[in-house]
Amino acid sequence: MNEWQKYNDGHIIVERFFRTLKYESVYLKNYKTLREARAGIGEYIEFYNKSRLHSLLEYCTPEKEYSKSLRKIV
Repeated sequence: MNEWQKYNDGHIIVERFFRTLKYESVYLKNYKTLREARAGIGEYIEFYNKSRLHSLLEYCTPEKEYSKSLRKIV
């Protein structure tokens, strides 16, 4: 895999996350203030990492997958 492919793969993942964030939180809640948006988006990111199952991760959460990868290192 060359450098461009590595960059592009990472970029796609980030773009997909922001699309999911917008469609599952921002567009549904229609935040009125910046403070409200920061709090709501923070809550969504917490949910996304700790509770939301991801098909790409074989229906695990990112937090669980990350902790599995740490155990392999140690």
